[in-house]
Amino acid sequence: VRVSLPFLNSKEYKFDSVFDETSSNQRVFDTLVSPLVHKMIDGYKCVCDAYGQSGAGKSHTMGTDSSSLDSGCISQACRQLFDFMSADTCRCTWSVSATCLELKDDAVRDLLEADPADSRRGRLRAAGTE
Repeated sequence: VRVSLPFLNSKEYKFDSVFDETSSNQRVFDTLVSPLVHKMIDGYKCVCDAYGQSGAGKSHTMGTDSSSLDSGCISQACRQLFDFMSADTCRCTWSVSATCLELKDDAVRDLLEADPADSRRGRLRAAGTE
């Protein structure tokens, strides 16, 4: 994608993938997140970030709702990781930690908190702000 504005120098941006409003959560997961889960299994630390304007569908795509047919990437990543761990034949000891945050309007919300109100009660702190 090349962006040209009369008052700025032309800028070129490269994207691994671009998804439009017709893309399913499954397509996003298969293309971007599933390969990261494989990297995590290999011992790498991974980050998946969704950025965009309000109402664009970031929370839906990343979401933790596993009850729908179009479940979000967080739910699918957890399912893929734990399916691998339960099928593990090396009988390894596993340790898993995850953080799923929403940053919006200078507020931080824990997306893994079962009660969304709890994530706004001040229990969640950014490192170094205690």
